[in-house]
Amino acid sequence: MVSDITPAGILNAAAVGKVRKSKRTQRKNFGEDVEAEAAKSQATQKAQAPLDAGSIGALFNTLNTQQRIDQKNLDRGHAILDRLEQLRLGIISGQVSKDLLLDLKSMLSQASANVTDPKLKEILLDVEARAAVELAKLNKK
Repeated sequence: MVSDITPAGILNAAAVGKVRKSKRTQRKNFGEDVEAEAAKSQATQKAQAPLDAGSIGALFNTLNTQQRIDQKNLDRGHAILDRLEQLRLGIISGQVSKDLLLDLKSMLSQASANVTDPKLKEILLDVEARAAVELAKLNKK
């Protein structure tokens, strides 16, 4: 048996074999670590890849379209609230306009068709039903 000599002292052959095995295991793990880091690096590079002008343009168009839709929905909501306020004042004064009710009912049916939130849709349908009831009362007079 051949022994390795180090500055710290003399090692026996069994100890040298153990050290060599652990170095091989470390190399194997090191190789796996390198492969894992390379995969992470590639994923990061893909995620951080610069967008070309077409992609940026498409992104801005999507954002602008969504902003226009949001603004349109906001305007529609404000118009409905204005009509509801007019209806409230008309009920208080005893002068409810048939045209106001027809307009409100139409606005509510259009709005409820585009709503995806179930609670909001239920509220809009309830208000629309109430407007229909008020219309029926006006038609009986």
